[in-house]
Amino acid sequence: MVLMGALRAALRPRQMDTQVRVARERYRMIVESAIDYAIFTCGLDGRITSWNAGAQAILGYAPEDIVGEPCARVFMADDIVAHVPETEMRAARDGISVRAERWHHRRDGTRFWSSGRMLALRDSQGQVIGYLKILYDRSVEKDARDALEALNAELEDRVTERTLALAAANEKLRAEILERERVGDQIRQSQKMEVIGQLTGGIAHDFNNLLTAILGALEVTRRRIDDTRNLRLIDSAINAAQRGAKLIAQLVAFARKQNLQVAYLSVNTLVEDMRELLERSAGSSVSVVFDLADDLWPVMADASQMQTGLLNLAFNARDAMPNGGTLRIGSANIHVEMAESDLTVGDYVTLLVQDNGTGMPKDVQARLFEPFFTTKDVGKGTGLGLAQVYGFVRQSGGTVRVDSAVGEGTTITILLPRSADIEGDGERVIAPG
Repeated sequence: MVLMGALRAALRPRQMDTQVRVARERYRMIVESAIDYAIFTCGLDGRITSWNAGAQAILGYAPEDIVGEPCARVFMADDIVAHVPETEMRAARDGISVRAERWHHRRDGTRFWSSGRMLALRDSQGQVIGYLKILYDRSVEKDARDALEALNAELEDRVTERTLALAAANEKLRAEILERERVGDQIRQSQKMEVIGQLTGGIAHDFNNLLTAILGALEVTRRRIDDTRNLRLIDSAINAAQRGAKLIAQLVAFARKQNLQVAYLSVNTLVEDMRELLERSAGSSVSVVFDLADDLWPVMADASQMQTGLLNLAFNARDAMPNGGTLRIGSANIHVEMAESDLTVGDYVTLLVQDNGTGMPKDVQARLFEPFFTTKDVGKGTGLGLAQVYGFVRQSGGTVRVDSAVGEGTTITILLPRSADIEGDGERVIAPG
């Protein structure tokens, strides 16, 4: 029994050595047969210690050409500069397993995209003696992925470009729709004012004939009466008829049925001549600011109508600022590049009256120049002042623009055509037409 035990004890190391040799041979065969994988080992000094057939097939180096060389031979230059081989070596010394995807360098100078893993190699005592590296060529997958990413990026760029183009087209369409609506509103407003003007002109003409007859009869009657009481009654009737005649004159101005005494006119000079009157009319709680452009073009206009119109606009601006504010009166030269419903292409002089008062809603703005339309209390306005301004300006070849918002004030701008004369050709009459 003792002999048999000793014999078994003597045979055990030999059996273990055989098993180890078999295991090593099996490992070698597995490694050598893994032709699709580059498998190699390195020592702690970073030099290659083994190289399988897969490594030769993928990287192009024969074992006798690469074993003993630094593993940096298979790294890209950028990775070497970034100290990637040294970083992996430190990880191996620390026993850390590393997974990585990166470009590697072949012997012929080409590169391939690898998916790899690095494992620490240990001896029988568990000490790290180097590392094992396994690389798999995934260049085809990398190329396909890059192509897909490039395609996706291109598609995203195209979608973004198309989206921006559609957004721009949509914005342009919205702008065109708004512009058509604006032009349509202008045309409708112009047509409405034209119809109102025609109706007003006809009524004003008939009433003017009636008032002329009434005033004539009253004057004749007054000369035949001596009684003081009756004279007062006749005078009262004459005054009422004369006020009616003034109203008729304003209606005639709106309807563009009056004769305008136009002359070569400097808008700035007209405003300067009225400066004191405008400041006094505005009241102590309103600050009047004059912003008149230099080298303002001349116009051909009726000075009397211009003065009356400016006063009307100033009075309205003052009334829109019951708690005080700033009244700005300005002038400028502008060029209209696109014809509008009430304006042709050309040079114009603008006269602007601006307040920072209560402002007006859109529905009020739409009716602002209609005869007898007013937002003032009964007895505080006839509603003919702005109608007179509008009529005189339109008859002079210009137009009036209104820009207002509730709580933000109002800007009314008169546009009159630039005079073609250099020094003017004297006064002339613009008859109704």
